[in-house]
Formats: sequence, C-alpha cells, structure tokens
Amino acid sequence: MAIFWSYQKPLPVGEVVRLLQRNRDLAYTTVLTVINRLAVKGLLVRAAGQVHHYQAVFTPEQFFRSAAETFFGQMRRQFGPVAVACFAEELQRTDRKALKRLLHQLRSAKHAKGE
Repeated sequence: MAIFWSYQKPLPVGEVVRLLQRNRDLAYTTVLTVINRLAVKGLLVRAAGQVHHYQAVFTPEQFFRSAAETFFGQMRRQFGPVAVACFAEELQRTDRKALKRLLHQLRSAKHAKGE
C-alpha cells in the first residue's frame, strides 16, 4: 500500500513489481495476486480504461482511521470496561497537546459529516 500511497496515481502492476524488487525478488504473478486481493477487499481500484493499473482507494489517514475504529470497536464490544480502562491508561501516556489536536480533528470530521 505504501507504494500506491506515495505515488498517488494509477500504477501498472509491472511498475509495482519493479519498485518492490529493489528490496526482494518477487514474481509478477505473485504481486498481481496480492494486488487483486487488495482490490477485492476494496483497498485498491483498477484505473478506468487501463488494464492492470491500480490506485489506492483511501489515503493512509483514512485507512488507518478506519482500521483503528474497527479494532477499538471490536475490543470494546468483546472486553467492555476492561478494554476502555486499558485504553484510558494508554491515553495518560500520550502527549496532551497531541490528544487535544486529535480530538479537535475528530470533532471537525464528525461535524463535516453532519453527525
């Protein structure tokens, strides 16, 4: 996903393979399989009119926010107050200015959605 996020445009599978091969030897078909799986999961989309060109559906911020919401929601539902207490303990270890900034962003995003 990092490659798609860094380029912010549709990329052909061959280019993704080339970029990945800087660090390890991967077969074209292996990369294509992973890309297709990411597309099925809704993380990548095939570029209109271009065969085997894909781009990210979400920005990194949107992706990680969604993943965090899913994770914390599942933890809260499964473990209830224990999960909330553990999370509160972790918040105490976090920079207060950063927390205030994040809370402001969250409220702004909810306001923009009309929630």
